Amino acid sequence: MRTAGWVGFAHDEQLAHLEPLKQFAAEVKAMHLSHVLLMGMGGSSLCPEVMKLTFGQIPGFPELLVLDSPLTRRKFKLLKSQLDLTRTLFIVSSKSGNTLEPNIFKQYFFDRLQQMVGAEAAAERFIAITDQAQSCSRWQKSTAFAISSVYPAL
Repeated sequence: MRTAGWVGFAHDEQLAHLEPLKQFAAEVKAMHLSHVLLMGMGGSSLCPEVMKLTFGQIPGFPELLVLDSPLTRRKFKLLKSQLDLTRTLFIVSSKSGNTLEPNIFKQYFFDRLQQMVGAEAAAERFIAITDQAQSCSRWQKSTAFAISSVYPAL
């Protein structure tokens, strides 16, 4: 039984999607970004945080920062001081697509970046990871950002 697309995501499925992942990694590297900011809550951001702590930063690629709840003002100010918004890729990670905190984070950073570079350019720096197609569609319509769909099952 598959309750969510990523529950049954096994090794063979990962290998089947290896080329699109390599292509995406090359595209990100070619953007010469300083950071990737993953915005999530709980399980949606725990795995990326563990991967960051386990593997560290790969030379030539942007540094991964994870924004999770609960969030203190001090931690948020520190995070903002580390970011050059114009050189950051933003990932909104939410299993349902309706989680309040990642949506607030997304809107905060999208609004700031949009003020700096315009809506179309800002949209190119945002992707979503979710298993609810209707949420992705709603996000795309509400902010016009590009959604990367590497895994059709998600």
